[in-house]
Amino acid sequence: MTQGVPMNVETDSCPRKAARSALLVSAVRSDRVEKALAGRADMVIVDLGSPVPTADRQASREALARVLHEHPGTPLAVRVSPPDTPEHDEDLLFCQRFEAISTVVVPGIDSIASLVSVAALGRPIWPLIDSAAGLGALREIASADGVERLGFGAQELALDLDMAVGTSGGESLLDQARFALIMQSRLAGLLAPLAEVSPIIGDSEALRATARRALDMGFGGMLCSHPAQPGPINEAFTPSSAQLDWARRVLADADTIDFMVDGEPISASLIHRAKRLVARSGSVRKTSPSSP
Repeated sequence: MTQGVPMNVETDSCPRKAARSALLVSAVRSDRVEKALAGRADMVIVDLGSPVPTADRQASREALARVLHEHPGTPLAVRVSPPDTPEHDEDLLFCQRFEAISTVVVPGIDSIASLVSVAALGRPIWPLIDSAAGLGALREIASADGVERLGFGAQELALDLDMAVGTSGGESLLDQARFALIMQSRLAGLLAPLAEVSPIIGDSEALRATARRALDMGFGGMLCSHPAQPGPINEAFTPSSAQLDWARRVLADADTIDFMVDGEPISASLIHRAKRLVARSGSVRKTSPSSP
């Protein structure tokens, strides 16, 4: 199947723009959506599904509609209800009304068939892989029309597989799922996937360490559930000044015979690593009005 949105964030000639941090905000509280849009998250994802009570779904859509009218031209993402729920189609109809909804995030994806109606919107799709069925169909999901980026729902997957989260055994199995997301994203030419929400909120250094581990594994960013999380996550996913200085020195002398940088000889792998660093430094998408 041909992808509707061909992606590769690290194409040397034209790096794709990718959010380092994607903050999930419940549509129930429009004031929190406003604050999120003015915050440090690269992407704001307004959640029309869980944890919004079913009785409040229509009120939540109306509240989000007001936010969109008050901030014309400010793109954001919307997390719709899972495909197997009664609210899913209503959420898609809502998204169809607003061009400012730039991305549709879909939880509970368990097959390529779950994405057909979402793809009809013509917006980039971020499926959340959060079940055994979704993991089993990962290759087909990654290659589906319109899919731009995958997200990982580690807690939900662990619950589905009856894993003990936070244990050595549980994390070992979750790392295999993380590898699958990274590999299939690469094979399908998608943006590097988003790692799962971290429970760490008050400890910035611990959160940065968690984000750096995700970066080292090959993730391109992380989902967030609290406005204190995007800052440390963005820092972890942004190359330091020293790293960029090194990369630029490598690229400046890439054609020099027998040239060495910091005691390391120039090689194809070194040049590739330098290009990836420079691309990552220029591939940040900020969707809020406070973008620098």
